[in-house]
Amino acid sequence: MAGYSPTDLRPKDSDSRSDVMGEENIVEVLMRPDGRVSPAKSEFSDVTVGATRRIRMTCQTSAELARRTKDLREKYPQVDGDGSAIRVDDRSTYVPHFLGWDLALGGPAQGRAITKAALGLAVEAGVDPASCEKAQEYFKEDGRPCFSYFYDFDPIQNRPAGMPLHVVHIEGDPRGRSLTGYVELFGCIRYGVCLSTEYEGERLSRSYAINPMTGEAVDVTINLRCGPQQIRAMCDGAEFPSAECAAAIGRIMPTVSQAMEDRERERVVSESIRHAFEMLGVPDDGYIEPKQASRFAELVVENLRPYLLHRSQLGRFSHSSRGCRSK
Repeated sequence: MAGYSPTDLRPKDSDSRSDVMGEENIVEVLMRPDGRVSPAKSEFSDVTVGATRRIRMTCQTSAELARRTKDLREKYPQVDGDGSAIRVDDRSTYVPHFLGWDLALGGPAQGRAITKAALGLAVEAGVDPASCEKAQEYFKEDGRPCFSYFYDFDPIQNRPAGMPLHVVHIEGDPRGRSLTGYVELFGCIRYGVCLSTEYEGERLSRSYAINPMTGEAVDVTINLRCGPQQIRAMCDGAEFPSAECAAAIGRIMPTVSQAMEDRERERVVSESIRHAFEMLGVPDDGYIEPKQASRFAELVVENLRPYLLHRSQLGRFSHSSRGCRSK
């Protein structure tokens, strides 16, 4: 391996497909890296009813909406001469139903990525990658996997309560001739990796962990202490332990949910204030004039309304000494 960067374990900026499950049907949507959802695909219809031609379109992003509206106005200048014939509705709303998606965990690509994460940390610690024979055999075409789900015990001795973690850890045991690894994703998906059963180096223990919500490093103490039985299990594989994983998810969800709500509230307030400034024509370095104060407040509240209604309808607001917070 040319190099290893532990921060590569941070989530990538990629979209994932999800379903909005209502009472009568299922609608596919696209989930963005920031948590927002948009239509899974853009829609366009051109229908003639009598003497009237109606063109309707739904776009995935505001940028696409602006681009396609511009194209329509250029294509039909005679229709939209005064800019009133083409109406644009650019707005954000909250999903009224549950989101459901499949967690696609596993497969050749992920297995190799998990093993490479452990191998990369071993190489950074000075281990010759050629001596990690189990990993090298696995990387060959049709090679036997050298990792498995690991829920035998929690190797993180000082796990921060409620915090999701990305973790990479390796341990070298010259007496047992084993070099093993532990990889954890989001605090709930946990793997054990067998890099070598012929390890002859010094006793070794190296860890790296981050909080994926902030990207900050977290100091953890890990004791993998794998015996022959666990090492064999890593090479033999195991079925996904759904109950154990669900329990781990349950321990971190309150923290994650509150962090998501805090982020959304901050976003909505910031966007509402920004929009109000723009509507009043206040420059970036300008201030609200006293005569604009009332209208400014109205605009801010107007933009906060969808958020306040959404949270209230879900019964998610509670009153505390810290102010109005979500349950």
